[in-house]
Amino acid sequence: EDGCIYVHHDIALPEFPLCLAWCDCPPFRSPNDSQINTGNYVAVGTFDPIIEIWNLDVLDPLEPSASLGGIDKNKSNKKKSKVSYLPGSHTEAVMSLSWNTIYRQAMASGSADTTVKIWDITTQQCSHTFTDHKDKVQVVNFHPQQAWLLSSGSFDKSIRLYDCRNGNVTNNYTVSADLEAMTWDPHKENLLYAALENGIISCIDIRQLNEVLYSFQSHNKTTSSISFSHSIPGMLATASTDKTIRIWDTLDSSESNLPKQIAYKS
Repeated sequence: EDGCIYVHHDIALPEFPLCLAWCDCPPFRSPNDSQINTGNYVAVGTFDPIIEIWNLDVLDPLEPSASLGGIDKNKSNKKKSKVSYLPGSHTEAVMSLSWNTIYRQAMASGSADTTVKIWDITTQQCSHTFTDHKDKVQVVNFHPQQAWLLSSGSFDKSIRLYDCRNGNVTNNYTVSADLEAMTWDPHKENLLYAALENGIISCIDIRQLNEVLYSFQSHNKTTSSISFSHSIPGMLATASTDKTIRIWDTLDSSESNLPKQIAYKS
């Protein structure tokens, strides 16, 4: 009522944003490669195949601090409508981003071009490209403790786990609908939760190969977002296109003891 919430930064983007990932790693190399410097940056994925990194400590910046991939304007031919991309770039919209909080220079991205990429922020170069999905990659998530482990979810109704140390797919899980969101359980590091287009949430135990641990109906329509409380073990919040938010108790959940709804808000 007092207008205590206001716009502090206003950054003009070239296209509609699809995803964001905050990071504290400056997009350049330190003189001794120590990477002890920290900053306040946000990576933005849009309908363009470029990932822009903006410095949030600069008011009203005119251009990003760095860019990952994108169109090579020197090689693209406007007359022949031929588009050339920078080496390692995505070729379609960037739909998901995930920053590695342990290996701070690493950023993962998922795209409508069906690929998952690992980027080195400090060099603005693509380190590795995964081409295992058959449809748009909606979500990517680094594991919060096991920094080498990356999960991805796609519209091909699959979830894949990657070992970023060697570039291999460690597990592949099939779910009942397109992926919308995923999150790791911060209190049980072996559990990964996936929200689906049909309102179902599937829980995966990464110690079990290629098999979903259990699933439950969280909403009547698409479950678009999920998030765990870092303070209260087992507390899961879900949001849906049915215009509701629900809170679930997943602490002791299993196939025979599904999560219980403990709060509801429309």
